[in-house]
Amino acid sequence: MEIDVLIDEIRVMCEQIDPSISATLNPPAAEEEIASVEGQMGLTFPEAFKNYLLFMNGQTDPTRLHVFCEEGTLASLDEILSLWKMYNQVYEGQGDSSWSDKLIPFVDVEGSTTFIDSNTGSIVNMYDGENETLPFDGFNDWLLQKHKVLKGKKYVYQDGFMGFVGD
Repeated sequence: MEIDVLIDEIRVMCEQIDPSISATLNPPAAEEEIASVEGQMGLTFPEAFKNYLLFMNGQTDPTRLHVFCEEGTLASLDEILSLWKMYNQVYEGQGDSSWSDKLIPFVDVEGSTTFIDSNTGSIVNMYDGENETLPFDGFNDWLLQKHKVLKGKKYVYQDGFMGFVGD
């Protein structure tokens, strides 16, 4: 499925679940904005992630209540850069840390951040300084899984929080 169709369908499904979720989904980022953040981070984003940003630049939800996915709130480019800088500062000089400046944060919730490993394309979740590689074959697979869950109504939704349920 093409990324633009995928994002459009996700927007529609979020609107159907709760318009307040859909209202938090940001408009697209510009190619120049993506290139600027990549340059500041010294990384190249995976192509699927760049394509996603060209259709939806994360979420803006100051309440952090209207999540699109169980991992938390989708980070915008500004938040990606801010989170990346913060992790670099926190883990600076800690050679045995699970942090790598090659990790691209894209989902955040208090105490837990989900990243794309720019070296491998793997999806990694960090919670309390511990990393767990999630069972996705890159960002596109992660996004397709979210689409599948929404389309199959395999979630519970209460008070702005969406929890996914197993198959």
